[in-house]
Amino acid sequence: MLNPVTPFPIDADREFDDLADAILNAFGEVALWKPQDGSEPVQLRAYVRRSIAREDTFGRATVSAKVSAVVAAADVQGILQGDLLETKGVEYEIGEPAPDGSAFVRLLLREPGR
Repeated sequence: MLNPVTPFPIDADREFDDLADAILNAFGEVALWKPQDGSEPVQLRAYVRRSIAREDTFGRATVSAKVSAVVAAADVQGILQGDLLETKGVEYEIGEPAPDGSAFVRLLLREPGR
């Protein structure tokens, strides 16, 4: 049985950074990370997931849209909540970055001001 607390051996092995790049090159899209500290924007690839959920509660329908992105940890060292990520002409504010213990970081995104 796998131990969910201990990362897979490949997770800490720099040789497998190429695997993260290959996954993002195949499934990701071009994105631009804009740090809030005024640093130069960084172009990277991100797997952006847009989902819409419909919930019926006591006869009231609520529709919510969620956007998240997975990026290579090596590409976003120093990324912070409040930085911006632009993809397909839409700019999103980054929520708290969540490293997954491997070569990726998951970002919860929202449109600024929402």
